[in-house]
Amino acid sequence: MKITGMQTNHLTNPLGYEIRTPRVSFRVEDTQAKTAEAIRIRVALDTEFEDVVYDTGRSSGLTMIGTDLALELKPRARYYWQAEVWGDNGEHAVSDTAWFETARMKESWEGKWIGCSKLKDTNPVLIKEFTTDKAYKKSRIYITGLGLYELYLDGERVGNEYLTPGCTDYNRWIQYQTYEVQIRNGQHKLEVFLADGWYKGRFGLDHAVNNYGDQHKMILELVMQDAQGGEDKILSDESWKVRAGDVIFSNIYDGETFVPTSDHTEFYEAEILEGPTERLTARYGQPVIVKEEIRPVGIIHTPAGETVIDMGQNMAGFLRFSVDEPRGVKIHMQFGEVLQDGNFYRDNLRTAKAEFTYISDGIAKDVQPHFTYYGFRYVKVEGFTKEISAEQFTGCVLYSDLEQTGWITTSNDKVNQLIQNAMWGQKSNYVDIPTDCPQRDERMGWTADTQVFSGTACFNMDSYNFLRKFSHDLFETQQEYGHVTSVIPAFHENGPTCSVWGDAATIIPWNLYLYYGDINILKEQFDSMRQWVDYIKGIDEATGGRRRWDVGFHFGDWLALDGEGDDGFKGATEDGYIATAYYYHSADIVAKAAKLLGREEEAASYRTLAEEIKASLQAEYFTANGRLALTTQTAYAVALIGHCFQALLATPTDTDVCGAVSRRRSAVILIPVHGMRPCITKGLNRSGIYGRC
Repeated sequence: MKITGMQTNHLTNPLGYEIRTPRVSFRVEDTQAKTAEAIRIRVALDTEFEDVVYDTGRSSGLTMIGTDLALELKPRARYYWQAEVWGDNGEHAVSDTAWFETARMKESWEGKWIGCSKLKDTNPVLIKEFTTDKAYKKSRIYITGLGLYELYLDGERVGNEYLTPGCTDYNRWIQYQTYEVQIRNGQHKLEVFLADGWYKGRFGLDHAVNNYGDQHKMILELVMQDAQGGEDKILSDESWKVRAGDVIFSNIYDGETFVPTSDHTEFYEAEILEGPTERLTARYGQPVIVKEEIRPVGIIHTPAGETVIDMGQNMAGFLRFSVDEPRGVKIHMQFGEVLQDGNFYRDNLRTAKAEFTYISDGIAKDVQPHFTYYGFRYVKVEGFTKEISAEQFTGCVLYSDLEQTGWITTSNDKVNQLIQNAMWGQKSNYVDIPTDCPQRDERMGWTADTQVFSGTACFNMDSYNFLRKFSHDLFETQQEYGHVTSVIPAFHENGPTCSVWGDAATIIPWNLYLYYGDINILKEQFDSMRQWVDYIKGIDEATGGRRRWDVGFHFGDWLALDGEGDDGFKGATEDGYIATAYYYHSADIVAKAAKLLGREEEAASYRTLAEEIKASLQAEYFTANGRLALTTQTAYAVALIGHCFQALLATPTDTDVCGAVSRRRSAVILIPVHGMRPCITKGLNRSGIYGRC
């Protein structure tokens, strides 16, 4: 028997994450045991487990999929834990040691927000030089920057993250990161490079700048602990220096210009700035890192005379390349997804320039962007004075640090490729936020796209914390605007709110609970889930209380092909039918979540509401004999994904919203729903289509 896969709050040895209640989980492998007869969890402040602070004892009431620890956490503390398992066949195992380290929690920040108003329109670098006379046992840097930052210590980049501190509703919350560093006696230099990012760069459907602010700024605390437990600190304050950075232009849509030959002779004093310290929150989501590296499959010389690098795979990320060019040589790259008539093509990017410009300083080096990313397969290159080869270039695939957990292989190569296309779609669009596309002038967190794909996402990869961050941001934005916006973060695109898009508030947390068995996500998001249903109910009751949602704007069956006209965006399925079906679906989810949370009064109330909506939907759209008034594919699909698996197992007198449809279309018994594995008949769960098989 062997214990593996040890995680705290769905993370392996998390450092500086938002952890309110530690929840530990693990797997058991290499055993003949069928069940765990007993489990024990121990937590200590040291690796030898001499200072034990929590011990469940041998217990038959614990589970491997998650045990909440009733442990009062201290800030900036590392906790070590072990699991012990007894199998029902007498086997026994003790795990290796895992750990988690808390962030600052409720500690007040001593560091100040700093920047430089004289470099307001320039990407600055903030610099602090200091000397220590001793080596420290433990050192941590707590930092965030607006819009994006990169941190260096003694000329070496700290960590392997990109696009920090991540994309959030900066009006409501801003993540900070924690880094483990080593500080020895001697001279040291901290450098923090800042750029526009989502915070102040051109972004959103209206291409606005300064969406959340117009000033680069950062806050930092370096806490150094000696062997005796004493602490020394380096704080962001007016003692720092500031200069212009090498990245003279950077934008999420338009790319980057990198000029290491720029003039750095002028330094400025850092200024204390007003900053949103009260909004600082320890990180929720995993870092965005280079998860894979790809070599080009070839270099193409197009009929138009272009030199194009073919990566052989569409991806999100950037190109790293080695360059040895004379000083002043300008290398220019453009990124695109497809060729047309054999030539480089980018019209699908709309206004996104998606470029990278490098002006050589005459020193051979590897070069890459720092504060942007691209969706691409092809790269058009210009400016090299020497012949290039494919070996000079590396495609850096950039996405959030998610572990792949699901694999599907069939006997059909084309089906396998389709599955891989979906996997690559997730990789390319799970770049800190779940985007709609990685290439053009959009890349926003559309809520409908996210909720529809959330089940598949959880099958493909361990997406718990990624989608937890998105759900948290959704709730923050919901509180800001009073409703769920169509994109998260909103970037002031706060309307119109409509069905399916807003239902991300209920569907995503529910899917996370179903896939991972962690009820904490329902505890965290229940108010958001309830408020969304109450929002629809308010519209319903203001328009007669018919228990339907058939007023106002809805995207409806967006981008369906059966709508009017060749250039229409909406399909033929009636908006009110879709909206009311999802109204029911969300009310049903809230009722079930309330029941699980022991909120019996609310469970009964939302159960009554859901049944009333279902009855209204049936009365409006279904005949007594089960004929659906709408004949589109979407109309049938919406009914089927409601509760059709329950109806398939129910008696003929069952009046489930889609019972009649499912009996007429009984051959759909094997359909996968929301990306879950196809079920076989004997594995169906009477509790609903989301029951795992």
